[in-house]
Amino acid sequence: MIYKITSLFVFLSIVFQLNAQENADVYWISFSDKGNNNYNISQPEEFLSARALERRDNQEIQITLEDLPVSEYYLDSLNSLGVIVRYTSKWLNGAAIQSTDSDLLDTLENYGFIIEKLLIREVVEPPKNTKAITNENALDYGFSENQITMLNGHILHNQGYTGAGMIIAVLDSGFDVVPELSSFQAMLDEGRVIATRDFVDNDFDVYGHHSHGRAVLSILGGKEEGSLVGSAPDADFMLLRTEDAATEQLIEEYNWIAGAEFADSMGADILSVSLGYKIYDNEAWNHSNEDLDGRRAPISIAATIAASKGMLVVVAAGNEGNNANPKISMPADADSILTIGAVDEFGDYASFSSIGYSFDGRVKPDVAAQGQDTWYQGSTGDFAYGNGTSFSTPIMSGLAACLWQANPDLKVMEILHAIQESASQYDNPDEYLGYGLPDFALANLALKNISYTTFDTEMLMDIYPNPTTNNINIDFYSVDTQTIDISIVNLQGQVLYHASQPVHRTSYKQFDISDVASFPKGYYIVNIITDNNKYSKAFIKQ
Repeated sequence: MIYKITSLFVFLSIVFQLNAQENADVYWISFSDKGNNNYNISQPEEFLSARALERRDNQEIQITLEDLPVSEYYLDSLNSLGVIVRYTSKWLNGAAIQSTDSDLLDTLENYGFIIEKLLIREVVEPPKNTKAITNENALDYGFSENQITMLNGHILHNQGYTGAGMIIAVLDSGFDVVPELSSFQAMLDEGRVIATRDFVDNDFDVYGHHSHGRAVLSILGGKEEGSLVGSAPDADFMLLRTEDAATEQLIEEYNWIAGAEFADSMGADILSVSLGYKIYDNEAWNHSNEDLDGRRAPISIAATIAASKGMLVVVAAGNEGNNANPKISMPADADSILTIGAVDEFGDYASFSSIGYSFDGRVKPDVAAQGQDTWYQGSTGDFAYGNGTSFSTPIMSGLAACLWQANPDLKVMEILHAIQESASQYDNPDEYLGYGLPDFALANLALKNISYTTFDTEMLMDIYPNPTTNNINIDFYSVDTQTIDISIVNLQGQVLYHASQPVHRTSYKQFDISDVASFPKGYYIVNIITDNNKYSKAFIKQ
């Protein structure tokens, strides 16, 4: 079902001041609590959309005080003082504010409901230059074919999973000339751009400012067969401008938080984030490698919260691989998200792709996609190749949407783990590509409890009873193999059972595994590795 947004403000804790004082510093203030609130968590329909509530209900996520909008009493108090409130964050319980009255700003911390004030944007002269942007299938991909087929995304597309009904929020620096370009006409004509917001200028016009978001959107949702087909060409999109490409200031992290909360309130399924922050114009705001633990940078904290609300957060690793400090940026260090590295057209590590791990030792990046020589829509109607983890990220975001469309009853972490577990080096991750290149066909088959087959190998695999409360039986037939290696893993990748034995080249084997009786209730995957292939099938222990 496709959800269309008919009322935009009733659910939001965002205040747009369209005539804000632009020539002023911006501060982030944190509130002491959410007292004197006009809303109550017992009536969440008053501040969350039906789609957002459904997502939480489907994933058994409770409504908490974190979801409650900030206190309007506190906002009214600030407005009465002449302070401009740009937007708020219910997750961080604070607001971005500005005023040209420096004396007034100095007194704010004297108010009992304000516990912290932090400068996040300074007034600077405009810079002279902005950031540069660096088989037969059901769809005719043109030169975008390799970036889709590399991850077996075309198999999902061929099965009819093209992102329809999924809502993807794209948080970026601007989506210039999108309405004028060929690959976006389908999404515009079909009304699949369901919301636009500019959190930098506090208005609704995102079709300008910068080209980066347009390039990203084309890789994700563009559709002009024979030229370019995105990874989720039939999805719905929210286009949210949170990045000011002209400068690099701390406010952009808070812009992103406001955008993520907007997306959550409107029921987004996936956040596609081709942005990253580490070095700022003001050195006092810089993040160090020691900060890369997912718990220091405001944007990383918010990305983890976004994941806890049932959204899949997909983030670019960064493009610092060739620099003196090649580490990932924020929010790529956040927990419970997918951080995306880049490979070239052959699936080899692209040298510019930022590397992990996180400071606390988690695998980062999580997985990778083609970010070198990635095909996208240019600004003048042309198509071109471009480089960056900004370009590998929308490939992954879109295919994740297709995978979730194919398995709509699953929770966000089940989708995330299925992507990781299908990847090429899942058993031996590294700091360059993490778990490697996902296989979305394998991920889908595993989630649907269907065994994986190839054209050149005959194979039969069955698990019964399924679900089970005790043991399981596995019937397996294969040709052209001399060994069978069988393992059972949980969704965290822990191996709970393993056996290996030699067989004849044509073999039908039966396994009766009683160890399952001791397994906790949950979802498990049986992996069978032969001389030439790997087969997977899932079962449920009740």
